[in-house]
Amino acid sequence: MSFPISPDGLKKEEIAMILTKALRFSDIKSVADLARTVGMKRRTISDYFNARRRPPQHRWNALRNALVTEEGPFVEIQQVEDEIDFNCSKEELEEIIKHSEEMKSALALLMEEAAYFKDKPAKARIILKKRLPKKEVGYAVSLLEALYSENELEILKTFTEED
Repeated sequence: MSFPISPDGLKKEEIAMILTKALRFSDIKSVADLARTVGMKRRTISDYFNARRRPPQHRWNALRNALVTEEGPFVEIQQVEDEIDFNCSKEELEEIIKHSEEMKSALALLMEEAAYFKDKPAKARIILKKRLPKKEVGYAVSLLEALYSENELEILKTFTEED
């Protein structure tokens, strides 16, 4: 999901989701830090994050400027189109970016959870292995690796097609 230039047409819940995701991927650590950065009251920003109010355009601009960086996940469609030489509709590109960001969020969560088990005793990892479906974990790892090589992806698809 991108960070739109304007909140017009967005539901309060969509605004809250966009802000939450942007904050998670930004260098700003909390709503309080964001409030200090943009010079707004923490309660006002909390209202936006909790879908109680919609920000006016000038506040949306300030939040967007604080949360969106060129290296962050909320790259503009035009930037992506400039970087990638293929033709697709704006809607297709937005959907691809949305799913890419969802995978990035899921990966961040997975990494955080995996790090928890890294420093735990072996018994914690044994419990984890008993609770996770080995086949699905193996497939997920293979699929993630294959996504970086079109050739490997075609091989994976060939061997994992269901009859």
